[in-house]
Amino acid sequence: MGENSVPHWWDHLHCAMSHYKFVLAIENTMTESYVTEKLYYALDSGAVPIYFGAPNVWDFVPPNSIIDGSKFSSLEELASYVKELADDPIAYAEYHAWRRCGVMGNYGKTRATSLDTLPCRLCEFVSRKGGRNARAL
Repeated sequence: MGENSVPHWWDHLHCAMSHYKFVLAIENTMTESYVTEKLYYALDSGAVPIYFGAPNVWDFVPPNSIIDGSKFSSLEELASYVKELADDPIAYAEYHAWRRCGVMGNYGKTRATSLDTLPCRLCEFVSRKGGRNARAL
């Protein structure tokens, strides 16, 4: 972001989420393969997402990177698990192992083709072609 540029709403959102260990990521529907920026923003912020959405979410995220809220029999059970996890630094760190070991699963491919990463990909493409001095893209 340049000096004169105004932060976008997602910059504020990312900053806010980065202050928390856990962030709720709730999709509008629980439809197969419907995974949106709600989950990816939470993952990108450094928090552990507590996710409610696509039943096949594990096809889109690194292993052991989220808490699948649908796997708990009640909100009380989920809350108890989250509290235990927050109080156990070793168990909590396991949810971030993928960050240290590199992106695993389909997450890297999914993020690389995601609409919200398009501006970055365009800049990289233009840069590889010589930037402003490129004659033809």
